[in-house]
Amino acid sequence: MHRHLNKVVRELTALMLAMVGGTLLLIMVMYLTGARKDAYGVALHLLTIAAGAGIAVLYLMTIGRGQRREARTAFAIVESTQRTNLLLLTTDRDGVVTWVNRRVERLLGRPASAVIGRGLVEAIGLEVDRDTLDYIASGFGAGAGFHLDGVCRDAHGREVHVALEATPGSRDYPDTRFVIRGADTTRLYEAERELRRLSLVAMRTDNAVIITDAKGDIEWVNDGFRRITGYEYEEVVGKRPGDILQGPETDPETVEYMRSCLKQGRGFSTEILNYSKHGRVYWLAVDVQPVYNERGEVTNFIAVESDITATKQTLQALHDAEAFARSTIDALDAHIAILDSDGRIVATNRVWDEFDRVLGPEGGARIGENYLRHCERATGAFAPGAWAIATGIRRVLSGEVDRFEEEYPYDLDGKLCWYTVRATPFPDDARGRVVVMHYETTDRKLSEMELKRHTEALESAQAELQIRTSELASINQSLAVATEQAQAANRAKTAFLANMSHEIRTPMTAILGYADLLATREVAEEDRNDFAMTIVRNARHLMSLLDEILDLSKIEAGRMPFSSEACSLVELVEGVIEVMRVRAAEKDLALQAEFKGMLPSIVETDPKRLRQVLFNLVGNAIKFTERGEVRMVVRMRTRKRDGARLLRFEVLDTGIGMTPEQAERLFEPFSQADVSTTRRYGGTGLGLAISKRIATGMGGGIEVDSEPGRGSSFFLTVQVGIPAEASMMDGEALHLGARGTVPQEPAHAEVVPSQRKIRARVLVVDDGKDNRRLISFHLKRAGATVELAEDGREGVDKALRAYNQGMAYDLILMDIQMPEMDGLEATRALRGNGYDLPIVALTAHAMAGDREVCLEAGCDDYLTKPIDPNRLLETCEEMAGRRRKAA
Repeated sequence: MHRHLNKVVRELTALMLAMVGGTLLLIMVMYLTGARKDAYGVALHLLTIAAGAGIAVLYLMTIGRGQRREARTAFAIVESTQRTNLLLLTTDRDGVVTWVNRRVERLLGRPASAVIGRGLVEAIGLEVDRDTLDYIASGFGAGAGFHLDGVCRDAHGREVHVALEATPGSRDYPDTRFVIRGADTTRLYEAERELRRLSLVAMRTDNAVIITDAKGDIEWVNDGFRRITGYEYEEVVGKRPGDILQGPETDPETVEYMRSCLKQGRGFSTEILNYSKHGRVYWLAVDVQPVYNERGEVTNFIAVESDITATKQTLQALHDAEAFARSTIDALDAHIAILDSDGRIVATNRVWDEFDRVLGPEGGARIGENYLRHCERATGAFAPGAWAIATGIRRVLSGEVDRFEEEYPYDLDGKLCWYTVRATPFPDDARGRVVVMHYETTDRKLSEMELKRHTEALESAQAELQIRTSELASINQSLAVATEQAQAANRAKTAFLANMSHEIRTPMTAILGYADLLATREVAEEDRNDFAMTIVRNARHLMSLLDEILDLSKIEAGRMPFSSEACSLVELVEGVIEVMRVRAAEKDLALQAEFKGMLPSIVETDPKRLRQVLFNLVGNAIKFTERGEVRMVVRMRTRKRDGARLLRFEVLDTGIGMTPEQAERLFEPFSQADVSTTRRYGGTGLGLAISKRIATGMGGGIEVDSEPGRGSSFFLTVQVGIPAEASMMDGEALHLGARGTVPQEPAHAEVVPSQRKIRARVLVVDDGKDNRRLISFHLKRAGATVELAEDGREGVDKALRAYNQGMAYDLILMDIQMPEMDGLEATRALRGNGYDLPIVALTAHAMAGDREVCLEAGCDDYLTKPIDPNRLLETCEEMAGRRRKAA
């Protein structure tokens, strides 16, 4: 039995050596007798050294039935190889992997099946160069194996350092030519790298590094120690630092503190004054820490020492500077405090502290208090000044301004004092502190106030003098302007009156002369009619002069009415051309209208005012043109700024033209190009001024372009509407299509009134005998029954009497300006008594606003003198018998 067990042991040993390799150190076999005769227990201890690590394996076998013995033994061996942290692989003689343990699978993150059958380098992902590959191949080829330190990647792609050793396998297992044992040396590699780095730092640092044993004797120093102390390594090894570095000025308490810490085995940090080998005194900042072994025992001390001599000197210099600054600011009369970034007082000078004691607990601000809140809590008459100081200091603290200064009053024991506060950032201070300084300025303030009073008095006197001088200059200038304006107005008045005298006397001469001829009996009948027509024509010319003056008055007063109605564009233009063609023909001038571009057939405008302006422009063109032609060109434009539709009328002539200076005065009232023009061509000089204002009132304007001797071009624009029923057509086509539809106005209106029939009773109230007779003549000839009254009171009596008797007049024609009772008063009296039949005002007042005055008094309509017979009869026919609606 024992021989059989020994054979089993030998086989197990061979298997382990084949699987694990290494050197066999010990085999211990124990034979244990069991309760059964046929069973023995064997305890086998096999200890080998593999890849630098020991493996102890305990195999327990029960020898009973032979068929189970070998299986249990193999199982125990395989389990031991799978549980180890070593990397275990076997390869054939070509280096192809034939087996791996679980540690290899975990490292690679792949099952054994994915590794077996691959070459070693590929199987575990070794990162090798060409020379290393050759080295591995030669190891396999020679059957000698190899040793290799390399790098591979783990399952997470991390870099892993490994140490691999390949040794030939046991001859008892020919399929296993090489057994490869490996270990993960990553931590060892990193520790070595860190050790090298720390060693380099320790050697290269400017600080002194000392390593002592547990008793404090020096074992090692770096170059920094040698530089600071002047001692070489050999001079200090085995000695204690305090024995060679401390001197007479070294603080004994610090030395005792250091000895106590070392004795207790604990670390410490302190500052100490030491001496170099050559006697230099220097300061060190010392940090000492113990090093423990695995049992928690102190084995060494490591000291790191920094030379802080320069820092100490700087601190001393700073202390001296602070002491000097403190003594300096304490000597100043100003109240000085330093605030931190929150506004809290961190330092004050002597004067501030003394003032604080004077003010007492309620008034002062001390170190530690927030000065900004102190100011913001202020009450009383001087509180706004304190609030302003807090606001200003906050602006300095925030960096919004780099300086704040404010003068403020303060009541100190009933005496009004003045102070100036100044806040500036603390120089070169990263903590955002501010220096606040208050200093008394009462004497200076009183002097300034006194000086200010004198200065203000002087400035007031100077200002008064300047005002008087300026007023005098302004008065002189105004007088000069007024004088010039008066002279210009006088010249204009003289020229205008002379011109108007000419314009009035010329037709009046014809009127009076032909009236005298009509009064004689020797005039033939055909001459009588011609004389009458001449009188009418000149009378109408006088009326046109009056109309121009009245139109200007209405425009200047803002009472010029404008209407808007649809009218044919071609008919309106051709109507003007046809009327003016007679005057053009008298001078052998060609006169025509041209329509350019796309134009609407119908426009919405004030046709009466538009005709008035066109008559004036065309009339002037004919007047000032001796030969050639006059053309009117019509176009459509759109105003850019508001999109308004404008009609543009271009009146072009080949007349005398004018200079720019003459053109500049052209649209001024009572003005023509010059006096010679007035003498030669006549006219009041009001036409263009009126036309300009009418064009402006219609949303447009008039411009002129002229050159002496080459004619003039007038450009009239008016804003128009385009109704929906209007069609847009080419100008020439529009003109041709409308030709023949234009009514032909006669060159001279008929003198004889329309043959109207008026069946009505009319009361004519007028203080003028000739007017009563003329109006009565026209009314009676039309079939009306006429009664007369010489003044307003008589008219009221007659009208009310007839009204109350049931025989009311169908119409009253009421003169406005009469003695006793004027027409307005009479109309109000009638309306006040319930008179509800029509009253038409007759007045020589034709100024702006006169019509409104009459209508407000109760009149139903308004006729101006001289009376137009046609207008008179038309109004009477329309108004007679119409009753007013009850109010």
